[in-house]
Amino acid sequence: MAAACVICYALYFGWFMAPQSLSDAFPGPLWHITFLTTGQYMMVMRPVVEAIRSQRRRTTVGLHHSMASFQEVLSDRQLFDEFKAFAMADFCLESALFIEALEQLAHAASLASKNKSVFNVRRASKIARIGRLSVASISGGDIMNRSGGDFLGKSGDNVIGGNSGADLLQPPKPLEGAEQPVPEAVISQYRAFYETYVKTMAMHEVNLTAPVRDAVKRRIESVGLMGDGFGGGMGDPMKRQRVKTSLTPSITS
Repeated sequence: MAAACVICYALYFGWFMAPQSLSDAFPGPLWHITFLTTGQYMMVMRPVVEAIRSQRRRTTVGLHHSMASFQEVLSDRQLFDEFKAFAMADFCLESALFIEALEQLAHAASLASKNKSVFNVRRASKIARIGRLSVASISGGDIMNRSGGDFLGKSGDNVIGGNSGADLLQPPKPLEGAEQPVPEAVISQYRAFYETYVKTMAMHEVNLTAPVRDAVKRRIESVGLMGDGFGGGMGDPMKRQRVKTSLTPSITS
């Protein structure tokens, strides 16, 4: 707008210094009309045209979580400027590292739990197959013709009567949330995660809300960081809170 005004005023002063013949050919009111028309376009029409073009550009771009989509954003200068403005509005390196470490920790705990469950099921299946040997030679009404699997409880202890061998073949019922114990193979990783991101004055301490931090602190104090009761689902509220904070601008209206 300022550049257009400077150009108009320069032309106006040039016309004022021009010979009288040129002034008669292009009278003064025409300069006024030209100035108003230019200002109207710069202040009203140009923003409207740019907004319409930007909206059409956004509708034609397919923003998906793919490298092709990201390259398409990089190739468009205006979209890339908007992307940088959004990324820098509330970017926090600690939050990005925290979410990445939490994903890796959950993946490691999941693998460790699956390996442990597969081992238990295979062990139970092997015991059940061996236990199918008949004990018909043993006298005694209630234990006649029972398989060896019938003498094993869910814990693998020898008990007469009670649970059948079929229970050994059933996978353990999954626990939910913080009730799920942490596998021993990843306890050290959980301790490192807590001391790096959650503990007060940690190297990359994240700004968790007070309810989430208090809940995590109570959980750790109740079972101990090295205890088996340190729940695998403890990270769920932390992750939800950090993801919400990372994707929401910190400047409030």
